[in-house]
Amino acid sequence: MGCGETLPALTDYTQNGPFATTTIANTGPDGGYTAVQPTTLGQNGFKHPVATWGNGITTTPSIYPTLLNRIASNGIVVIASNSSSVTTADMTGGLDWVIQQNAASGPYQGKLDTTCLVAIGYSLGGGGAVGAGAHPNIVTTVSFHGVTGNSAALKTPLLLFTSTTDTFVTPSGFVTPTYNASAVETFYATLGDAGDPSDLGHLLPVSSTDPEYAPAMAWLRLWVYGDQGGRDYFYGSGATLCKSPWTCQTKQPGGASQMSGL
Repeated sequence: MGCGETLPALTDYTQNGPFATTTIANTGPDGGYTAVQPTTLGQNGFKHPVATWGNGITTTPSIYPTLLNRIASNGIVVIASNSSSVTTADMTGGLDWVIQQNAASGPYQGKLDTTCLVAIGYSLGGGGAVGAGAHPNIVTTVSFHGVTGNSAALKTPLLLFTSTTDTFVTPSGFVTPTYNASAVETFYATLGDAGDPSDLGHLLPVSSTDPEYAPAMAWLRLWVYGDQGGRDYFYGSGATLCKSPWTCQTKQPGGASQMSGL
């Protein structure tokens, strides 16, 4: 686990990482993307991983500043399509553009780890992230309450979130099919009694107290940096994400599903 770079361990995954962050609007291909990234790139030779973000339908990156800045505060450059109906092609296009910048004259030149890529998204963008997860050098994929994505094409671990009260992107109709089709290491976390009933229980990851942030950051840091502090969320009989108010299903590559930590 981990791509090569390391960060000091976190003791509280609900908090930001060590990097100050900045947002750059109207960047990327045709100015159609937003970048959220560490303010100072390449400090002391640090090579930054890259994440592509997918919005929920009708929303843009401006809706998710807390989550995107939290990812970036952990040293990751986030490229997010501005499309309110994001596709896998939009998400892979953003990744391809950032990869190209690493070899071109400019602020990213030589400062990125283009072999350490992440796909992450919510709802429509969650399905897009699963599709984008087949992009070369993706090390992990995260889908928050995502529509069904092409998980059969994945080659690296997948984390899925849903909630029992989501009646919009229902677990049985959308998320479970993604889990069932996956042949890679997969953790499927279901939060009980979550979400705003006025929004069909479709928990929107925008609040600073969102219960999914901590496990998402633990997962990303585990696979990107080899941060072992987050293992307790996912591994062993006492895995945090298998305890109330969570339930979990897990599988190893090509293995049967089980109701316990990986």
